[in-house]
Amino acid sequence: MELFKQILAWLLLIAFGYGLYVFAVNKKGAEEKLTPSPDGTISLSGTVLENYSNCETERCYLVVKSGENTVYVEYDTGDKAFCENELMATKGKGIKMGENVKVYGFYEFVKLRETVRTCPNLSYYIKTL
Repeated sequence: MELFKQILAWLLLIAFGYGLYVFAVNKKGAEEKLTPSPDGTISLSGTVLENYSNCETERCYLVVKSGENTVYVEYDTGDKAFCENELMATKGKGIKMGENVKVYGFYEFVKLRETVRTCPNLSYYIKTL
């Protein structure tokens, strides 16, 4: 019975610690949160930290620092689905780390990431500044 109590105490401690970790990672002040428009689109500017351009096996995206936010800008869906906005799929591959960009696209919070997608619509864009 004593062993059972010790195991239960450890499990509760681990669960509590994980909950605190998730809360701390996702906590942002109200002024720092990205707020999309009612139609789900968002426009933002920032600096490219990385460009993951291996679209043959996975989605292609830029990691953009916009203020205090790190935003993942998906410009090509890879072989998972057809990208309607082929111009942005091509342009995204040529964007380099350190470049400043302006992005307009569909906003989603996916897998604890703030994500902007440019594939779904021809009016969405990534512009280098």
